[in-house]
Amino acid sequence: MYKEKMKELREMAKKLEEMSQDEETREIYESRQKAIHDHLTNLKWAAEEGRRKGKEEGKKEGKKEGMKEMIELALKIKFGSVDQNIINKINEIDNLNELKEIKRMLKKADSLEAFEEKVL
Repeated sequence: MYKEKMKELREMAKKLEEMSQDEETREIYESRQKAIHDHLTNLKWAAEEGRRKGKEEGKKEGKKEGMKEMIELALKIKFGSVDQNIINKINEIDNLNELKEIKRMLKKADSLEAFEEKVL
């Protein structure tokens, strides 16, 4: 096995030496190596960008879920028992700015009925 590997390495070294002596072949080889390097660099960049965007999206989703939970808790604290339909409607909202507006309205609402009229 050792002899086979050594023979294989010698053959590869010989081919490499032959290739390096031929300028056209060397240019083709270098061009191919650059293309491979560029491709790998692009893949690495795409993976990093994907992770960054995924992390950013996860933060946004976390903020929305946290806001929904906070609104639900605030409703229960402020008004006591809250109809599940109201909670379901709030949970259907996917826009953080809308959720912030609902939170603002909740602070100003004097009754659950008044809150429902403004929000739903």
